[in-house]
This record gives sequence, C-alpha cells and structure tokens, in this order.
Amino acid sequence: MDLNQRQIARLILRNQILKASGSEFEQLFTEIMSAARRDFRQTKPQGAFGDRKNDGFEPMAGRYFQVYAPEELRNREQDAICKLETDFQGLYAHWSGIFPSGIREFYFVLNDRCRGSVFPSIHEAMERIRQRYALDRCEPFLTKHLENEFFSLTEEGMLSIIGFIPDPESITLLNYADLNTVIRHVLDHPVDLTQTGRLRVPNFDDKIRFNGLGVTGHWLNTASYQAGSVEGYFAANSDFTRQAIRDTLNGYYLDAMRAESHPCAVSDGVTLSDQRFIEILRRITPETEDPRKRKALQDVALTIMAFFFESCDLFENPED
Repeated sequence: MDLNQRQIARLILRNQILKASGSEFEQLFTEIMSAARRDFRQTKPQGAFGDRKNDGFEPMAGRYFQVYAPEELRNREQDAICKLETDFQGLYAHWSGIFPSGIREFYFVLNDRCRGSVFPSIHEAMERIRQRYALDRCEPFLTKHLENEFFSLTEEGMLSIIGFIPDPESITLLNYADLNTVIRHVLDHPVDLTQTGRLRVPNFDDKIRFNGLGVTGHWLNTASYQAGSVEGYFAANSDFTRQAIRDTLNGYYLDAMRAESHPCAVSDGVTLSDQRFIEILRRITPETEDPRKRKALQDVALTIMAFFFESCDLFENPED
C-alpha cells in the first residue's frame, strides 16, 4: 500500500469513526484490536451479567479496556466521569482475581471524534483511580490510538476493516445485475435533502478543480469511461428511476456537507471534498461479506457517481 492509498485508508477509517457511536464504535474497536494484538480478547455480554464492565482485555499483560462512545462527547463530561468510575469499580470487583497478572493497566476508550484530546477532569479522574488501585497505567484511549493500531496491521488486515480502496483503473464492463443491485440499494435509502436537478454538462476537469477534488478526481475521470453502461441502464428504465437516484445522491452530498461539524484532518493529495466523496461512495455501496462482490459493487457505485457528477447532479457546478 503506497502513501496515497494509506491516506485514503486513513480517511475511510476516520469516516467510520465519525459515523459510529455506541455498539457500532465498540465493534469497530474490537475488530481492530483483535487484528492488531494477538492476546486481545473480546468479551461477549452474558444475560443479566453483561460483560462485567470489560469490553476487551489482554489477560497475560493485565490490560483492560472499557468503551464509551456517546453521539457527542463534548457535552457529556460528567456522564463520562461517572461511567469511568462506576465501570472501573465493577471491572475490579469481577476481574481482579481471575488471571495471575491481575489488573495492571486500564484504558477508557473514548470516541473523541478525531479531536485528539479529552477534558482535563477525565485525566484527573483516571489518575485518582491509578493511585487508589496501584495500577501501572490508567489512561484515555482515543481515536488517534485506535488509528495507530489500525496502521500496525498488514495491508490485508487494514482492508478487512475498511473494505476495498477504489481502483477505477481495474473497472471493466459493468455487470447488469450488479448495476441493478446498487440502483435498488440507493432507491431503498432515500434522503430529503435535495436541490433542483441541473442537467447541464460543464467541462469535467474544470468541475473537478472547482470542487477541490484531489485523488477522487482521478477516480471520477477514470470511472467516467464506463458511464455509458449507466446511461444504457437508465435508457431502459423510466425517467423516475434516474430522477430518484439523482435526488438521493444529491441528498447524500448535502447531508455530508451538513455533517462536517467535525471534519477529518486532510493531508497532501486528500481534501475535504475527497472526504465527502468517500462518504457518499460508502453509503451507496451495498454491504456484502464476499470480497469479490464488494469490489464489483463498489466499481458500479463509483461509475454511477461519475455519471451524475458529469451531468452536474453531484457536487457544485462552476457556472453556479
């Protein structure tokens, strides 16, 4: 995986983090940690006993993790501290005498939405716990730490978490059944945020530059060579289908813009517009456990985006 692909992988991971809360974030955390650390064990809630305040641990090292991922952490300082103290007490009561190493390290896993820091009061509360229970370490575990674990994986391991990184160079003829699957998926997930359609075609490269698209601009250019298959599909179906897909994609774009109260940090070659693009691509690609099928469906989704980008129904029109 080259530098450009790693930047895209980071952006895809961060989009997953920003969208995840509660059990979704906990699942993402355990997937990465299970792949990154050989001794990491996930605990499964057991009826009325739950997980005994332990969301994952490395027993031989005496290292324990508890996850807290509300939709918004900024206004939940006291809730976070209360959960921290209550959960650790429950963890210590249930787990301190089971394994020989005991509890030597405790990490409070927080979805800080890629901010990289938490309230000083949380650090203070954790230091009090460290001293009271004579722990070696008691610290917050933030999304930047989860990102470090992610990049310790092999390329295969990273792709198992985030799925395929788009490769429009490998797109061949689109399968009609896959095209129908993606179209149906989009139609089944409409949104209300739409603007009036504008079927005016600007210069493709000018529009890419105008919207500040970096690496995804190249994806669009390459995928556009297969857009004839999408045109053929719409020609064989009613105008309703084309308009409904257009409205949904445009709604996803507006939704992505509205959700950028905590945009991911960008780096060389990857822009904020790339972030929006990747989020839309994620939303319109159907989920599947089959890696080959996932790649085929993502190719179709990318080509559909290129088709509507060219007709000025997706992203901004330079003439406007």
